[in-house]
Amino acid sequence: GVILHSCQGSEGTRVTHCKMGERKTPLSLESAWEKLKEGLLIVFESPDTDKGAKLDAQKYMELYTTVHDYCTQTARTGPATAVSARGSGTSGATLVGRDLYDKVITFLTQHCKEWLEVGKPQEGDDILTFFAAMWGRYTFSARVCNNLFAYLNRHWVPRAKEEDKKDVYDIYRLTLVVWRDEFFIPLRTQVFEAMMGLITRERNGEGVNTQLIRSITDCCVALGLDEEEEAEETNPMDGQLTVYKQYFEEDFLKRTEEYYAKESASFLEENQVTEYMKKALDRLEQESRRVQSYLHESTRDSLAKKCEDVLIEAHKERLHGEFQPLLDAEKTEDLRRMYELSTRINEGLVPLRDLLEKHVTSQGHAAVERIENPISPDVKVFVDCLLLVHKKYTEMVRKAFDNDATFVAAMDRACKAFVNKNAVTEAAKSTTKSPELLAKYCHGLLKKGSKIAEGQDVEMLLEGVMLVFQYLEDNDVFQKYYSKMLAQRLVNAASESDDYESSMISKLKQKCGFEWTQKFQRMFTDVSTSRGMMQSFKEGELAKRCLKGFTMMVLQSNSWPFSALDGQLQLPAVLQTCREKFELYYGTQHQGRKLMWLYNLGSCEVETLYTHKPKDTTKSLKYTLTTNTMQLAVLLQYAERDEYTVEELIANTQLSAESMEPVVEILIKSKLVNKKDNGKLALNMDFKNRKTKVTIKVATKREQKAETEEVHKTINEDRKLLMQAVIVRIMKMRKTMTMNLLLPEAIKQLEGRFVPKIPMLKKEVEVLIDKEFLERGEDRSQLRYLA
Repeated sequence: GVILHSCQGSEGTRVTHCKMGERKTPLSLESAWEKLKEGLLIVFESPDTDKGAKLDAQKYMELYTTVHDYCTQTARTGPATAVSARGSGTSGATLVGRDLYDKVITFLTQHCKEWLEVGKPQEGDDILTFFAAMWGRYTFSARVCNNLFAYLNRHWVPRAKEEDKKDVYDIYRLTLVVWRDEFFIPLRTQVFEAMMGLITRERNGEGVNTQLIRSITDCCVALGLDEEEEAEETNPMDGQLTVYKQYFEEDFLKRTEEYYAKESASFLEENQVTEYMKKALDRLEQESRRVQSYLHESTRDSLAKKCEDVLIEAHKERLHGEFQPLLDAEKTEDLRRMYELSTRINEGLVPLRDLLEKHVTSQGHAAVERIENPISPDVKVFVDCLLLVHKKYTEMVRKAFDNDATFVAAMDRACKAFVNKNAVTEAAKSTTKSPELLAKYCHGLLKKGSKIAEGQDVEMLLEGVMLVFQYLEDNDVFQKYYSKMLAQRLVNAASESDDYESSMISKLKQKCGFEWTQKFQRMFTDVSTSRGMMQSFKEGELAKRCLKGFTMMVLQSNSWPFSALDGQLQLPAVLQTCREKFELYYGTQHQGRKLMWLYNLGSCEVETLYTHKPKDTTKSLKYTLTTNTMQLAVLLQYAERDEYTVEELIANTQLSAESMEPVVEILIKSKLVNKKDNGKLALNMDFKNRKTKVTIKVATKREQKAETEEVHKTINEDRKLLMQAVIVRIMKMRKTMTMNLLLPEAIKQLEGRFVPKIPMLKKEVEVLIDKEFLERGEDRSQLRYLA
């Protein structure tokens, strides 16, 4: 008969046929080991080995068969030398292995001690070269040995482990354990010192053989294999790296800390901070490459942390102390290095963000202070000044701080500070001056003949407007002024382009929402509707008795920021006819609607028939005057007489004294009429002007002041109503609430429109209590909503 068994060798699986005759004589331990030892000496290339001996395939199979035969022979005496093979294919057989296993341990131990004696006298690069060479030879030999004892690994080792024999490993692991205990640990200090010497020389710029270090660190990782089973239930990698961390990494990190602590202190004493930052970044990059070159990847984080602590954390006060001078000098590259270093340590960026915010705020204030005439500044100069500061530091944040969100937020806070409170707002003694000036800037940009947009891309300028707008606290003030000026452009057909107007409204809508801009949209709708209405009117019979250039705009009263004049106006006959015909037409189109006439917004052109050339009084020179309806009504009075008192003009036009005052003021200022000693207003027969087209439809300073006061009054009233609405909405939802909780919640909801002060909110709470929307509880800080 034949028994087939496979043997794993260097060339794969082989099948050996063993003829069986009579039962063989049992193989003794001594005879088996004699054969195995001879082969192992060849495998491990011991000094006592015959140099001519080789382990060929036949010899390999003999050694493997010896292990197999010895382990599978029938029962031997001594319970310590056998493990019962329950469940194995050979029923009733006994596996023998412990005594053979112990022989292997003795052989490996002796072998490692022989090499240890060779290595002890060596130092420096010599010991590293020797260790690396021996490790390479040993691991190769260990794998061959493991294959020779494969049968022992498959059968005896698992059974021994089942009996809780913790000192039993498969043969390959056993070779590593013996190497660690008998060769590595005795030479560890010697090898480590040599490794650190090599690493230090590399850090100092010398060229070294890093492959030697890689070989030894790989050895440390491999020697942790026997610890894997203990760490199997948690993290196997922890066990595998035990030797690496215990015998190399801990001391390596300590030496690294000492090296860089000494170097950094010395370098800072002799060099500037800017040069130190370059050095520190170079060192951090070098250590990162060092991990990749010859350290285990698990060392990367701990090595980086150790280097950051020594190179950055230990000197952060010195580094951060240089940040402000670098900001002042606008050293973008150095600022970026500062950022890259500070971002590596805990809370390292906090002082930098605070310094940047203060710096941008101060630079913004300084820029505005340089504006001429801060009480009434040029709107273009003001807005360009804000945008210039914003652009400058936005670019710095992008280049130096990698657009870090926290730095962007710090810059936004700084911009918000100097946009809303600056030299201009202080000169005007009003925190709402910035939104007012921004709205006037938009007006100057979007109206016909804009000097602001001269030679520039209007869309880019509108983007700039939105940059400033996002920092405004009082958006409602901008909304009021923008609404009023948009209305003026639309009524007077003074917009440069409807596309630009729509683009600006679209940008505001995107930023603030539909409700915020819906009145702007309705204005455009009214203008478009009025054009269609006037076209229809002019095509009818009623328009034939009207002035040729007569036009009318019908506006919804709740969408436009206009109000009618106090009192009435007696229109000139030619205009009265136009008004009556249009009212008749409008009544046929819209029953039940009432028209309210805004004469102060009308625009008229009238020619002077009495004027003459300045140097030749015999030749006439006509001037075309552009007026509003009230100015026209007064001027046409002089077609009858050359002189009037103010009272007579009021009686003839039916204007109120308050409305007549600015009309008379502008007529005198434009020199169309002269005020005589007797108080009468006489037509200036010698009127002259450099232009033949003269516009007197302009607001006087008094009118502008009154208009501004009216806008602010409207804003304050709207704010009161808005605060009340927000407070009621919150209380209706919460039912009961303390004042301390109500006020922050109200401020949060109102921030999109304006930032209210605490006393303002408290005052409106009292108003709502008086109106019986709210009541106080027994505790006066407690408020209750009354349904």
